[in-house]
Amino acid sequence: MADTSLTDLNHQLDGWLRRYRLQRAVCWSVRGAALALGAALVITLIAMLRGLLLQSEFIALATGLMVIGTISAAAAGYLWRPDRLVAARWFDRHFGLRERVSTALELAQADRSSGDLAQRQLQDAAAMAQRVNVNQQLPLKIKRVDSVLTVGLLLAVMLVAWRGESFFQLAAQTRAVQQTIAAEATKVEALRQQIATDPNLTEAQRQEMLQALQETQQQLKEAQSLEQATAVLTRGEKKFESLTNAQAEAQTEGLRQAGQRLAQNEGSPLQALGKNLAEGDFLAAAENLRNLDLSQMSASEAAALADQLEQAAEALQSSNPELAQQLRDAAAAARNGDAQKAQQALDQAAQAMTQAAQQTARSNVARQAAAQLSQGRQRMIAAGRSAQGQTAQGNQAGTGNQSGQGNSTQPGSSQSGSSTQSNPNGGAGSGSGKGTGNSGDAQGPEAGGKPIDQNNGPGDGGEAPYEPIYAPQRLGGSAGDMVTLPGSGDNSGDVTGQSGINPGKESPSQVPYSQVFAEYANAYRQAIDSGQVPPQMKDLIRQYFSSLEP
Repeated sequence: MADTSLTDLNHQLDGWLRRYRLQRAVCWSVRGAALALGAALVITLIAMLRGLLLQSEFIALATGLMVIGTISAAAAGYLWRPDRLVAARWFDRHFGLRERVSTALELAQADRSSGDLAQRQLQDAAAMAQRVNVNQQLPLKIKRVDSVLTVGLLLAVMLVAWRGESFFQLAAQTRAVQQTIAAEATKVEALRQQIATDPNLTEAQRQEMLQALQETQQQLKEAQSLEQATAVLTRGEKKFESLTNAQAEAQTEGLRQAGQRLAQNEGSPLQALGKNLAEGDFLAAAENLRNLDLSQMSASEAAALADQLEQAAEALQSSNPELAQQLRDAAAAARNGDAQKAQQALDQAAQAMTQAAQQTARSNVARQAAAQLSQGRQRMIAAGRSAQGQTAQGNQAGTGNQSGQGNSTQPGSSQSGSSTQSNPNGGAGSGSGKGTGNSGDAQGPEAGGKPIDQNNGPGDGGEAPYEPIYAPQRLGGSAGDMVTLPGSGDNSGDVTGQSGINPGKESPSQVPYSQVFAEYANAYRQAIDSGQVPPQMKDLIRQYFSSLEP
């Protein structure tokens, strides 16, 4: 009988514990949701203020944290098993059992339930436990404070998601800036790989350009705004423009023209040289010069070759006088029958042509790199213009009609009246003014007493008489000292500066332009980054300073 009562009591206690854990899971789930929503608000608000979260990301993060917090808290509340004896004592207090269940469990654990008194106590505890309605005593309901807190935090999250357009727009712009900068860095990397495999460059030329591109790429990765990235690309563009060589390009054109003339001579030993020059393959043309063997030519063939070399020299005289002289030396030696001297002159001409080819290749690659960086800079400016347009579209609001009305009192004059003017924007304004004044001093007409003529076209160069403005009243009343500006001491009334240069006389700048531009450029970039420049003016200011780059 005692074993049956103890089994029934343990069975009842197990049911209570399940109900208690279920109730705890429900309560903790709401608290976990509130805690997760609070954490989501803190984390996302910090990220939003820094422009790191989009609206969809904010909603996903808040929802995810709420779901995770709810499920985690509910699971913890249900799976955490309390001590049976501690739980029994709590049930005794909560159900009003007066420690029946906990006492029975203590006697059972001490193996003292075999006595008659212990058996009666166990039977009484089991009987009283069966009378407990656990569903009614442990209802699955949420505390009001928990529900209010959770609902309040949920509404706060929804309000942030609904009214945080400016922060989400900032995040979208920041993300777009990062993507644009990353795309330009990728294009610079592709350009670097292209230059690294260019066979027409010498090793020194290749390393020089690769170093410049590596610096540009690193600075792009460190840029935090479109302005900084635009400045990086501008500096890279200027650096590669400095590597271009207009003289090398002129030499290239001269070599092509000379090649076109030589290629027209059918059967000539210089025909292959002319074709390579006309096609721009100057290294192959240099090799053609080295392979000429004048010792196997007859006197007539050497004379014909000399004539063609002189023609080529004449075509190259303006663009590459050094190469032209070497070709003339080779022609003179060939005409005199000195094959060895002619061959030496041709070798020197081939070496000069190789150098010209290397300079041309360096200039061409540098120009292509500068053009690509310039295109990247234009893309940066376009991206900035697009971002500013979106911001301005979201911020601009207004109406086409404006109205104004005001009253004013002006001392020193007596006038009353009203006027109405219409403006092109459809707005209308009206105003009236009235004032009185009295003073023993001479006084002129009221300020603005003579309105500007609306048909005031260009005059004939004459001077209008000075119209004095008299306003005897002082700030704070009529008391106080009269303050007047001291005279210049010059009866003529002209003011001359202390620099020794009279007004109207031009003075040359005393500071080199390149030394002051960087300071002004840094100032305008800081102003744009700090938000001191209106959004609609950023693109104009950026283009202005880009055009002034030295």
